[in-house]
Amino acid sequence: MKRLTLTIVVTVMMVGNLAFAQDTLVSIGLNSWYNSWKSSWGSETVKTEKSAIMVGPTLKIKRNKIFGGFTYLGAMSDYEFCWDNYGDYGPYISTYVFKRSDLDLMGGYMITPRFGLYAGYKNSSGDITGTSTHPL
Repeated sequence: MKRLTLTIVVTVMMVGNLAFAQDTLVSIGLNSWYNSWKSSWGSETVKTEKSAIMVGPTLKIKRNKIFGGFTYLGAMSDYEFCWDNYGDYGPYISTYVFKRSDLDLMGGYMITPRFGLYAGYKNSSGDITGTSTHPL
């Protein structure tokens, strides 16, 4: 992942913005997001122990009044959840590790130079692994 991120950074620095025609603009960039994760089910809410940085490429294209773009972000580290709980067999400690990635797609149309309509799609996905242990 680190090698991919370095390749993306170098490409963005070399390419930046491209104009294919007088009315078409393509922007390539690098997006990052420092965030945490919170999950709720029933009456229980669990928040990550520490925040993580997500990094990835972004591409935006505009031609005349039509525009679109995508962003893909991958977590540079794992999200970690840990909490004490009480189950059918007594107290236990649950620990989970979550690796996350996000994909954003969008497209739209400018009605006036300052007002437009757009639609988008977002998908957050990841793999979670975990353990539960009895401290007794």
